[in-house]
Amino acid sequence: PIMVAVKHKHVEAVRKLVKYKEVDLDPLDLEGHSLEFLVRRVENSRNAEILYIIESARQARMTDSVDGAGVSGVLDWFGFSWLGESSKKKEEEEIEKKRRKELHEKELFELQAIKEEEEIKKRKIIEKSVNSILDLLERKKEELANKEMVLKELKLIHSNERKELEEEYISKQRVLEEKQNDETERIVLDKTKLRSELAQLETQLEDLMSRDTTCESSSSLPCPECPVCLEMLMPPLRIMQCSNGHLVCEECESKPELSNCPTCRQSFTGRATAMEQHLASLFT
Repeated sequence: PIMVAVKHKHVEAVRKLVKYKEVDLDPLDLEGHSLEFLVRRVENSRNAEILYIIESARQARMTDSVDGAGVSGVLDWFGFSWLGESSKKKEEEEIEKKRRKELHEKELFELQAIKEEEEIKKRKIIEKSVNSILDLLERKKEELANKEMVLKELKLIHSNERKELEEEYISKQRVLEEKQNDETERIVLDKTKLRSELAQLETQLEDLMSRDTTCESSSSLPCPECPVCLEMLMPPLRIMQCSNGHLVCEECESKPELSNCPTCRQSFTGRATAMEQHLASLFT
């Protein structure tokens, strides 16, 4: 039972079991391992307490066994040999305990060697891990340095591209400003030209309006007409008249079928010079 309690690290169970003298404090498992080996094989915060309980119980039992051995020796001296058999048995037990103790010390030595080997392995693993971390750190530093160099180159490239773009923008801006100035000048010239043309058109319009006014005023004047062709007797048309003063155009008067005045049937006397002069003064 104490083997099971030690394997499962039950401190209270170990404390109760060691109180019974029937419980062997130096047992060995099937593989020949002692209690101390089982305790130290797995690291735990309860190991020290369990080892202290087992060692204290052993010392207490050794004290009791020494006292019993002294009493048995006295009994043998007085001839009570039957009482000394128990003391021999106890001596054999003591020898067995010493053997187990030596075996225990040997196991402790082996356990210590195993621990040292594990420590060496752990140290090597740690050193290997540290070296790998240092190598990784160096590689990262190199990568960082390379990235910084690339970043500087990119900044330089971007700076040059920015300068080129600024120069191109300035040149385009100048070209656009020149175009704008040219367009402005052309528009000003066009405006001036249009204004002059507009002034000319206004002058022409005024002339036309004045002429129309004159024509309207002249068309509003009464004008005689030929009773034959019904045309206005406007100058420079020649006008003929009869003896009663009726008027007819020269073209109609020269026709052979018209021998007399169509109005009064009197004969024509000649040109109406006074009427021609009067009409010329009105319409020219």
